[in-house]
Amino acid sequence: WLADLAVDAAILKQLNSLEEPSNVPYLVLAGENLIHNSGQSRLNRLAQKLLDQSLDTIFGEQNDIAVGLSSLRTIRGGAYPKVHVVTLPCNHFEYYRHPQGQAAIKQWLTA
Repeated sequence: WLADLAVDAAILKQLNSLEEPSNVPYLVLAGENLIHNSGQSRLNRLAQKLLDQSLDTIFGEQNDIAVGLSSLRTIRGGAYPKVHVVTLPCNHFEYYRHPQGQAAIKQWLTA
């Protein structure tokens, strides 16, 4: 299943090539793996900075540790009518713990 996360994955090509109009609402939580320096030792800050720069180089852009932001924001080449993207200041593993992520899910479910 990890291969399905690749930018050129067959499943993504299939999903993005669909031509039927879709009326299904789609919520995307997109995280930015931002560096938080407060309360960390100098060594931890350095390690986090190196990891962030390495992942930015691998993805070629800001990312949530697992997926690049452009991949998270683009469904059907940007032609998906009912997509709602919420960008969070956290990584991929903190979406559901982050207050903004929880608020986005609650709002989406009650809309």
